[in-house]
Amino acid sequence: MAASPSWIMHPGAYIKEEMEERGWSQRDLAFILGCSEQAINPILNGKRGISPEMAKALGEAFDVPAEFFANLQQAYDLQMTFPISSMLRKRAATRNGTSLLSSWLGCFVSGKSLSLSAFLSILRKRSDKRCKAICLP
Repeated sequence: MAASPSWIMHPGAYIKEEMEERGWSQRDLAFILGCSEQAINPILNGKRGISPEMAKALGEAFDVPAEFFANLQQAYDLQMTFPISSMLRKRAATRNGTSLLSSWLGCFVSGKSLSLSAFLSILRKRSDKRCKAICLP
């Protein structure tokens, strides 16, 4: 399992760096983008993400593809997600190589007609605690 790159900063930090290199103030960037300073401030301070529309506007302002800012935001978002807990892994574990969901979906692939309610009914009858935990009472 690859370690998550903890060095990825919020996209606003990269925008601030570029603004400093160009000698732009927050007011200058807001003027170029045609929006208020209040709209830019949360992005620069890492409190708001970059929307696709803002990525396009920033791309035009800095003369780079909009995908650059969209990818920065995506990388940051992925880094900030929590890893899957061990409990969730246990709940998703398979029994005899087949997960419960795979069993249900397998009915559709094999051509058998089995509704979700019928599948849950079968699970309720099983003694497996894991099966009963996911069934509705």
